[in-house]
Amino acid sequence: MRRFFLLTTLALVPALFCSAPAMAAKAKPKTAAAANGAYPLLPAGPGRDVEIRVCSQCHSPDRPAAQRHDLAGWNVILDQMATNGAKASDAEFDQIAAYLTRAFPPGKK
Repeated sequence: MRRFFLLTTLALVPALFCSAPAMAAKAKPKTAAAANGAYPLLPAGPGRDVEIRVCSQCHSPDRPAAQRHDLAGWNVILDQMATNGAKASDAEFDQIAAYLTRAFPPGKK
């Protein structure tokens, strides 16, 4: 019985090591290209990846898709988000504001 267990174990160990790389490949994090399909309400464009990274700290990044503002309006909202704890540089907030202004301008629904 012990011999059977030992032989079975020795036979299965290589199978475990051979399947480990395949399992690791499946567990890779999403790339930026894969993330593009994650939020279909957010159109492609410069600043989209920054918007997803920064805004997803607190809420779904596609939340702005239901709103329409000009640059000043988006900056007011981003200032509120920064006050509430959103972490980004001034340049990143500028990128997000420009992206949202292009993607969701006033009057367009």
